[in-house]
Amino acid sequence: MTNTFQLRKKPELPLLAIFGLGYGSSLLMPAPNMTSVSSILLNLTKPEVFVPVFLAAFLIVSMFVLGESRRQEALTSEAAKRRAKIALRGDSETGDAEIGGANPVVAQMLARTRDELEQQVHGAFSTVGEFIVKNGKYAKKLDDARSELGAELTLEQIRAVAEMLVRENAVASEETKLLRSSLDQARTRIAEMKDRLEAAKLEAFTDPLTGVGNRRSFDQCLEAEVRRSHAEHTPLCLIMADIDHFKRVNDTFGHQAGDDVLEQVASILKGSVRTTDFVARYGGEEFSVLLPRTTTGNALGIAERIRTTLAAKPIFSNGQPIGRITASFGVAAVQSNELPSDLVGRADKKVYEAKLKGRNRVEIDSASSA
Repeated sequence: MTNTFQLRKKPELPLLAIFGLGYGSSLLMPAPNMTSVSSILLNLTKPEVFVPVFLAAFLIVSMFVLGESRRQEALTSEAAKRRAKIALRGDSETGDAEIGGANPVVAQMLARTRDELEQQVHGAFSTVGEFIVKNGKYAKKLDDARSELGAELTLEQIRAVAEMLVRENAVASEETKLLRSSLDQARTRIAEMKDRLEAAKLEAFTDPLTGVGNRRSFDQCLEAEVRRSHAEHTPLCLIMADIDHFKRVNDTFGHQAGDDVLEQVASILKGSVRTTDFVARYGGEEFSVLLPRTTTGNALGIAERIRTTLAAKPIFSNGQPIGRITASFGVAAVQSNELPSDLVGRADKKVYEAKLKGRNRVEIDSASSA
């Protein structure tokens, strides 16, 4: 195809070649009295024969060389365009979007080595490829560029696209750094908010003096455990404890000593039960101990252990002994379909009964022991 094109552009070349070849051939014909080979060699030494034959041969060889050179240039140009399209647009015949490599022509146009250009183009596509999903404005830029450039890319267009991608890669990298910084700051703030929330929640459900649960947390825990006991048909017991003669402690040693007594009693209660049990300051000098999955007999044993431990341990305030402290205990087990408030009422009634019988004792509800 390229040879035909060249012949059409310069028709005088083949005409001269044909004329020279014909004219020279006629002159080369051997004379009748000579052999053909010797005649041809003799005639080639004559200028009028040698010049047209040599010219014809030169023109034929030149046309062949020129045509082959043009054909190779056309193939090289087409391959370069195709490689440029694949390298910069990922538009291969198979539909793959891989970057096969950098066109050496593009590398020369950008005054970079082929390896440097490949690294920059890979980096640009890697960053832009991720960024394009998140940035609609950048995606629109690429769509506009694609529609403006059309199917065929010139070297100037290739260089413009490559430089644009390098610039956008730098912008995208900077925006990514800013986004990561903002994300790290947001994570830090979220962690701080969670810590403050946990602290506020702990404060809202904890007695500030003794460190055990407060009345609010006890009511919520009691309601949940009663509901679970009814649903799973598992035992649930409640111990109510009231410090004996607590008013006398406040009147004799002061309210600071009273606070010290409350703290030490709460510590004994908490150290006498399991981690699955729940200890709370019910109000004033009264405490409650909720015992999930605990039978009445076991609850009675726990109450007696707490009572004896408390009675045997000296209580101090500011390093000064204030005597021994005792408490009265009431034990009750939840009944079928019983409300949480009814369970508290029965246990609290047994505390009052223990007080009437001399204090420093444990009383158990009759319905619970039945």
